[in-house]
Amino acid sequence: SSYPPTTPPLVMQRRHCILVVQLLLLLPHLLPPPVCAQGVLPKLRALKSDHTTLYCFIVVAPSGHETDLLFEQIAAGVGILGCDKHSVFSNVSAKDLVGTRNTPSNFDSVLIKGYMQTTHGRPTTTVFLKVWTMIFEGKVYAKCDWTIKCDVQTVFVPEVLRPLLSHHCSSPTSCAPTYLLDDDNALQWPLVVLNKKAVAYFGAYGKRCRESLHPSKYGEAAYVSHCMKLLMIKAQKEPKLIIHVDLTGKTRVHHHCDKLHAAFH
Repeated sequence: SSYPPTTPPLVMQRRHCILVVQLLLLLPHLLPPPVCAQGVLPKLRALKSDHTTLYCFIVVAPSGHETDLLFEQIAAGVGILGCDKHSVFSNVSAKDLVGTRNTPSNFDSVLIKGYMQTTHGRPTTTVFLKVWTMIFEGKVYAKCDWTIKCDVQTVFVPEVLRPLLSHHCSSPTSCAPTYLLDDDNALQWPLVVLNKKAVAYFGAYGKRCRESLHPSKYGEAAYVSHCMKLLMIKAQKEPKLIIHVDLTGKTRVHHHCDKLHAAFH
């Protein structure tokens, strides 16, 4: 019998986005050069040569649909595995997350000690702050130019994000602490993007935020956004960072997966 026996609508919606992204990444290799040269598709082969390095992580609850969504992206070869370094945080092992399904040899999970509190199926702000503390202490982020926290329900394309980031920070050594906002000038929880200096500053002075902001009163994105402002870390708008996709037709949002944005939620 196939897995899963019944596919939840959310998984189907994200699976559609994953297939579109796969196709857009594959077509430049299949189409003849004149077609690509006409601007029908971006030259993604050139984008992959960008030297901007990414450390990407996700936090996965071991119950609900998150494990299915995680495996869909792993199987498709998209998402955080396309980053230079990545981490999957959960309170269970990688084997317990995906079961007997095949995963790449470099896939593993970093254990969060204790029970993982969730709200509406998502880890709470307290859990995310615990993960950020583990990132500060582990210092893997220091080996890369940018750190990206990606939600497991978000289809994320690192190859598209890299050249976007180079516009905001041409040189990691000369760039001030910076985080990105979306087209609505907001920090959205599906994709949180900070450069190396911003993460270091967040780790060194985050105590100010903990003294002023109570995690139970804020969602993850609101907490990080307020903290960035409190620490006076520079925000930059990136219109192509993320779009919200509705494939059900139940909302007024009519965006579709495309080749221009770095993430789709």
